[in-house]
Amino acid sequence: MKHARQITLLLLSALLLPLAACGNDTAADTPVQTASITETAAAETEPARTPHALPDTLDFGGDNFHVLHSADFKRYYFAEEEIGESMNDAVYNRRIFVEETLNVKMTDYLLDGALIHSEVQKAVMAGDDVYDYTMVHCIAGVADLVTDGYLYDYRELPNIDLEAEWWDLEMMEQLSLGDKLTYGVSDIIIPNPFVLIFNRDLIRDLNLDDPYQMVYDGTWTLDNFISLCTAVVSDLDGDGTMTLNDRVGVMGIDGCLYSSFMTGAGQYLTHKGADDRIEMIVNNERMYTIAEKMLRLAETPGAAWCTPDENHPTMDTGRVLFYLGGASYAESMREVDVEIGILPYPKFDEAQEEYLMLDWGGLTCIPNTITNPEMVGAVLELMSWDSENGVLPAYYDIILAGTKSIFFITLTDGLCKALVTIILYGSF
Repeated sequence: MKHARQITLLLLSALLLPLAACGNDTAADTPVQTASITETAAAETEPARTPHALPDTLDFGGDNFHVLHSADFKRYYFAEEEIGESMNDAVYNRRIFVEETLNVKMTDYLLDGALIHSEVQKAVMAGDDVYDYTMVHCIAGVADLVTDGYLYDYRELPNIDLEAEWWDLEMMEQLSLGDKLTYGVSDIIIPNPFVLIFNRDLIRDLNLDDPYQMVYDGTWTLDNFISLCTAVVSDLDGDGTMTLNDRVGVMGIDGCLYSSFMTGAGQYLTHKGADDRIEMIVNNERMYTIAEKMLRLAETPGAAWCTPDENHPTMDTGRVLFYLGGASYAESMREVDVEIGILPYPKFDEAQEEYLMLDWGGLTCIPNTITNPEMVGAVLELMSWDSENGVLPAYYDIILAGTKSIFFITLTDGLCKALVTIILYGSF
């Protein structure tokens, strides 16, 4: 399992990314008897050209590999040329590597993310082999694609090793229905877990407890989060109401950001029951307690602010303690004159062992109209394998380089329980 793999991000003077190296499970060629010890060692440690599931002789004769994905995330997955920007060039080089290694031609089609599922449905119903691979929104339309039988089973793909570290088989099985493994999670997908970005200057200026230390101590809980939000509230302009001129606790521009507090507190909507059946599990005391705590936060003027329009407090004002968003939001904080930190969502209580986050990076699927499963499996395997050491490090560098955060989080392999959204485990 790799999508929830260990990712330690230490910022400020250095960015450390201890990502597991691509494995070489194929034995090196046996050196001739005249080879020196140095030559022998080099032969034994030389990395494989392709994953062990792929024969080096694969050649698909220049066939086209068609990808349908969201226009909102094109820079994360496809690039037309090298431009000297690390993320763009890593994505471009992956594409060239796959094309040259397998003798294929990759073509990507862009569409609004919320409309991709309907485009797949239309293509499958028409029997068209127009798309080989699809990157879908993590929520919009994903259930319909499965229940209506439009998707290919990943287990039936040749030239693929779902047990390899660049695939998150455990997560995929959580997303399965019955014996069908129809959604894929691999290193191709750029992770974007929801996090709490916080104003470290405010913490110091108001002499508040350091959230980083709470994380280290295992005391970063809902109660402590709410306490900090209420502690910073101040009617700075003295007009008797909370406005953009005042100091607020937490800002989130969409309700889904607040729903992630439920996941952070270890409460899921569903779980897998007998015979791979999905069961609802929200009617319980834990859920009631979470709702009560969040209601207390919402009813405190200025403690929480949620608005979908542009008329909201922002981190660059220095008057917001917590800002909710995906990890990629940190990229926009480079020019902000505020020292920020990045935190996982708080735990339910200290008894909860791990910090949990929702990752809104999306999912992938394969229309069941593909006519060349051998090529599809080989391309996906090679893209996933190559993403580990090229695209993902470039992504983290773009997001986090230049921020003033000195500590991110450690994400480790763990039991992921989700139906549609991806849950990454954070363990300290």
